[in-house]
Order: sequence, then C-alpha cells, then structure tokens
Amino acid sequence: MYTQNRSLSLNRQCGSVLFISLIILLVMTILGVQGLGTTILEEKMSGNYRDNHIAFEAAEAALQEAENWIVTRTVPPVANSTGSNGVWTEGNFSMYSGDWSSKGLSVTTGISNLSANPRYIIEELFIPLGAEMTSQTALTQKYFYRITARAVGGTNDAEVLLQTTFAKQY
Repeated sequence: MYTQNRSLSLNRQCGSVLFISLIILLVMTILGVQGLGTTILEEKMSGNYRDNHIAFEAAEAALQEAENWIVTRTVPPVANSTGSNGVWTEGNFSMYSGDWSSKGLSVTTGISNLSANPRYIIEELFIPLGAEMTSQTALTQKYFYRITARAVGGTNDAEVLLQTTFAKQY
C-alpha cells in the first residue's frame, strides 16, 4: 500500500522545482552582472582620480620651479611677446591655445607615470604702483608675474592648468 501511494505521488509532480531553480539562477545571474558593471565603473573612476591627482602634483611642481626661477634672478628679466627668454608680456600667451609643447618651459620632476613633462609660462603683469608711493618714501619697484602651469597625468585626457601670481622686489 505504501508503494502504491508513493508511485501515485511521483506521477503527479510537474517539474515545479526545476522551474523555481531556473528563476533563482536567473535572478542571481542578473545581480552578478550588475555587481560586475558597478565594479568596473568604480575602477574607471578611481583610475581617473589617480590620473588627475598625478597631473595636479606635476602642475604644482612646475609652479614651484617657475617661482624658484624668478627668485634666482638678480635683475628683472625683460618680457617680450614671444617668451624667448622665459617671460612673456601680458596677454601674448593664451593658456588654452593647445600649443604648450613649443611655448612652455619644460620641467623634469620625480613624478612617475606622466605621459609628458609639465610645462609653465611666466607673464609679466603691469600693475600701477601709485598706492605704494607717498611723499616721504621712495618708489619700491616690484615686478608682478602670472605663472601658468600645465601638466598631464598618465594619459593626455587628464590635463590640469594651475595659475598663480608672484611678486618680486628687485
């Protein structure tokens, strides 16, 4: 009698366990693919952040190099429209011109993984010194410079432009 009931119950099964197992497997596959896509996106984001950070550090090193160059001068460099001696006259260089390879001064840094050395340009700024003149004091001659640095990270897609103003009294 027991064997007869058992055989009747086996005949009534319609494969519902297989169907439910396939649905669970499909849901797990979708979750796995979604997790993989998220991981790949996060890897790209962290790589881009690292690349941008390297470019920023290189641009800061170029700014420091330019400031050091100005500090070591004993007489003010004569600015010209071509920047041939390292200093441009104000307004004769467009930092967005895209021609940094021939116009900027190259800097060698200890930063690895750069696709190109950072570069900088120095522009002499004309700033009226009337506020510094009084009847009792002599004119203090200060020269003001705008320094613009450009650096790229591991690829040319991570470009950083930094700019500072620097003054030196000669």
